[in-house]
Amino acid sequence: MSDSLLVVLADSLADGGRKAAIAFGVALAALADGKHVHMFLSLESARLGTPTGADGIRPRGFSEPLSDYVGHFNDLGGKLEVCSSCFEEYCQNLPKDEQGRPALRPGTTIHSLGIVAERAASMPIVTF
Repeated sequence: MSDSLLVVLADSLADGGRKAAIAFGVALAALADGKHVHMFLSLESARLGTPTGADGIRPRGFSEPLSDYVGHFNDLGGKLEVCSSCFEEYCQNLPKDEQGRPALRPGTTIHSLGIVAERAASMPIVTF
């Protein structure tokens, strides 16, 4: 059994962040179990890889705002990864970094979809 897990989040966040909260809940459980977890954010969920992208999202039925779940994921050593195309499309109106690009959360990296295909051969994948 692999010691790694890839969680792919392709949710629009239109449900108030509920699917995203479940995805982060699964990722947090895997981290607590000692797994190495990569969270690949695509489509509108790419916003969650930015410092302000989860602001104001409080999923109904969950104990914390979505930004807290993302923060816990980072604090426990999870790896946030943002789809490069989705980052350009969905994050362009968010606060910028020193280079004039949308800012990323610390430790967040940008990748193409190829990283998902590459990891599919070596680790389990859960999609939301």
